[in-house]
Amino acid sequence: MYFSVTTGVSAALAFLSCASTVYGHGLIVEAHGNVNVNIMGRGLGFIEQFAHQRWGTGLHPYQVDVPTFSDPIIPCCKRPRTYMSQGCGLTLFEIWFRDMRPHNHLKALGWNAPKVMDLFHANRGYQIDIHKEVSTLCGKKMIPQASAGGWVKMRIHQVNADGGGPYKCKLDVSGTGQKFGGWIGLTTNVPGDQNSISLATVHKPGLWLQVPLPKDMMCTGTYGAYKNICIMRCENSAVNGPFGGCLAFQQIIAEAPKPIPPPPPAPTFYKVIATGKPPTKEQIKVALGGETYPTEIKNKIGNEQKIPAAEAKILDEAKEGNEVAAEIVQEQPLTDVKNN
Repeated sequence: MYFSVTTGVSAALAFLSCASTVYGHGLIVEAHGNVNVNIMGRGLGFIEQFAHQRWGTGLHPYQVDVPTFSDPIIPCCKRPRTYMSQGCGLTLFEIWFRDMRPHNHLKALGWNAPKVMDLFHANRGYQIDIHKEVSTLCGKKMIPQASAGGWVKMRIHQVNADGGGPYKCKLDVSGTGQKFGGWIGLTTNVPGDQNSISLATVHKPGLWLQVPLPKDMMCTGTYGAYKNICIMRCENSAVNGPFGGCLAFQQIIAEAPKPIPPPPPAPTFYKVIATGKPPTKEQIKVALGGETYPTEIKNKIGNEQKIPAAEAKILDEAKEGNEVAAEIVQEQPLTDVKNN
């Protein structure tokens, strides 16, 4: 009987879902926004310690920070699983931190020990601590910036076959991770079949998702000094998953341009039409700030300022005397006269 390789792999993974070591893989390892592409973010739950140890497929360390959106996160033994419609999923590391780390007898066991696997196969009832994860990224300045009508893009690291695409994404404008809306169509996706199986893309570096953001988006989350935080959640359709993760990003709202002040009103000119006789020169002089007197007043003032003839003759004689004295002084300079 003929069947495709992809179908065979999907069926095999579905059959092996009861095996304790089967766990799917696809997580957000890098992210950017359209406002400042130089700021790099990561998915919530990402473990920095394993950033350069991504080229294997084993449970530890390659799978420990892969978010899963079903509880229990590893299917086994036909136990029912609950899909997490809200929140940002759960990782093996979160279970280790909460349920293994506090107990030395569990912490000392290997990751594939039966008692440890029992924890992974059982309902945990909690998820990734979103507030803690976002606050950590804020402290590292790893919150991408995007704008309404812009985009965010995320690079997916595919650990194994069922970490492929296609992925679907939804947005929580509250920034809490508990109020995700409907699915948003992606402009860039990664390959995979209906069960997100893709053998050709395992460990490939260029697996990008790009999500257009709504033009009316208004992010309202606050984490310390970071305001206007949204959370984007992306997941695939793996039978053992879904797998994917959440990205926290900051909406940058452009300041409204300052209104340009209106130009000053144009000056208004009025045409004055004078009636009657044109003004005399004296009237014009007064209007321009000058001063004038009637002729009779001018004559009176002139007569009052005239010097009588007798007094004028005395003044003329004094003037002549002064001129003669001045000539004598020039010819014979005065000498000091000493009193005996």
